[in-house]
Amino acid sequence: MASDVASEVVVKFLKNAEAIMVKYPDPIVFARAVTKTTAIDYRRKLAAQRGEGARQARRVVSGDSHDDDQVSAFATSENAVLDFADDVANKLDAEYLLEQIALGIPADEFEALYLTEVLGLTDAEAGELVGVRRECINRRKNRAKAHLEGRDA
Repeated sequence: MASDVASEVVVKFLKNAEAIMVKYPDPIVFARAVTKTTAIDYRRKLAAQRGEGARQARRVVSGDSHDDDQVSAFATSENAVLDFADDVANKLDAEYLLEQIALGIPADEFEALYLTEVLGLTDAEAGELVGVRRECINRRKNRAKAHLEGRDA
């Protein structure tokens, strides 16, 4: 999906590059605005192709108490699902954990750890992105891991 959205953003830019460059002197502003709307359009297009309609219905969760075992559980009706998708909830949890991890690690070490372990970049790619050599990223990542292992002990 991400590559499809990125392709559509590039096509939108190439169709009207000069006007876009006048309206958005900073390319990051254009990229953020267009990527967001393109992703929403793409999701709606896929939903319409599957016959779900272009707009998603509201999703509902109901609390259901079970009398037999006195356990309260969330039960969903046939047409109701969680409002937040599991991947969104997992992302929020991951962001919280990353914030907690970042509190005790120097910024350059956290950056190297995040780029390689979370985003999945190679040391060379992360080094190119940050502007340092691959070996430097590797050292920073190893120091960050050592900080984390020292905190757990």
